[in-house]
Amino acid sequence: GMAWRTPQPEALEAILRFVDHIVEVTDQEVGEAMRNIFEDTHNCAEGAGAASVAAIAKEANIRKGLKVAVVISGGNVDRHVFASILSEHAPEF
Repeated sequence: GMAWRTPQPEALEAILRFVDHIVEVTDQEVGEAMRNIFEDTHNCAEGAGAASVAAIAKEANIRKGLKVAVVISGGNVDRHVFASILSEHAPEF
């Protein structure tokens, strides 16, 4: 998850030790990633699970030509929230 104010000391230690790059994404970018995941793969990902896709999309220009993998996890999203996210920028048929 991403919704907590104080990091767990062990998690922060691992991040500081092993992570060399962090990408900050907005709520709108995460919502777009959730929509894209659903539209492209028919899978449901909660915000925390879609954040990795949002980060890759944000940096697509510097990752061009590289093989990139992300973990998409979590379907723990409220159905009303998910419906609202999916309806934003919905294609017209």
